[in-house]
Amino acid sequence: MPDLRRFVHAVLAYTGARQVDIVGHSLSVTVARAWLKADHDFHLVRRFVAIDGPNHGIINCSPSPLNFYQLLQFGGFTPDSPVCQEYGSDHTPLLRWLNHGHETLGSTRYLVIRNADTSFVYFSAQDAVLPPVPAQDREGNPHDFSESAQLEGADSVDLVGQGVHDAVLGSAHLGILNSPVTWEVTARFLMSQSHRR
Repeated sequence: MPDLRRFVHAVLAYTGARQVDIVGHSLSVTVARAWLKADHDFHLVRRFVAIDGPNHGIINCSPSPLNFYQLLQFGGFTPDSPVCQEYGSDHTPLLRWLNHGHETLGSTRYLVIRNADTSFVYFSAQDAVLPPVPAQDREGNPHDFSESAQLEGADSVDLVGQGVHDAVLGSAHLGILNSPVTWEVTARFLMSQSHRR
């Protein structure tokens, strides 16, 4: 958050602009949301594109022995790891605070672009070379994270088959960032003249 705060203010000072647009993918979505909410700086961000962000948690923190993400070589996503304490369920202290009240605050206009078929971060389904893990939260409770990227009050675009755009793993979660459809939808949203509210 401090890095993002400094960067936004540096861009505004350098360009003389009154507002910026933010395009974030994955964890950067919640980092930007947390900065906006903590500082109440919505007036500084005109539009925010949230690409496949963990707004309501991730599937990778299950305590099940079938959750290979717990292994150090796959990230060490144990239920008590820092990332799982923040994102391992939809009711962690961070996500409760972030999503309390309205999820799309202020005058900022929001667009969510998300995978609707698979994503190794949210779906208990094969994502290219990455096998599925149990649909559980960090406490071992059954949980469906497939809608995690959604934000109440945001415009939304659901994409499928985005794994073709990840040249290394073939994963949808990484592929959506390199997708020409994502770029086109993002550009159209940032250049549109429509206003919300």
